[in-house]
Amino acid sequence: MPLLISTIQKVVSALDPVARDQLRVLLVSFDPEHNVPSVLRAAHDRHHLDAHWKLASAPEDEARDLAALLGLQVRRLPDGNFSHTSSVLLLDRGGSVDARADDLDAVDAVVARARILAAGR
Repeated sequence: MPLLISTIQKVVSALDPVARDQLRVLLVSFDPEHNVPSVLRAAHDRHHLDAHWKLASAPEDEARDLAALLGLQVRRLPDGNFSHTSSVLLLDRGGSVDARADDLDAVDAVVARARILAAGR
């Protein structure tokens, strides 16, 4: 999660204050057994995330449904950990995927699209 958080922080910091204020970040864990609310709160604090960020977990079947809806791949490994797609998705106000970066080093298109959405275009 730290790499994904730092990548999204870069996206957020690349936005102007108006766009940044409109943006909401949601990270959903696939591992509700380990990522209980107290663990997620600690991660929120450790990474100095503001109120625009929500770290959440859901029952495994619901998290899998969400992943499938968003086109993310998830599988539980024999050791109990998870292997999953690390993507940055930008959802529009209706909840549809508007832009995505499946390469965490290539989020420029997400930043550009977030600027356009914030401007109301």
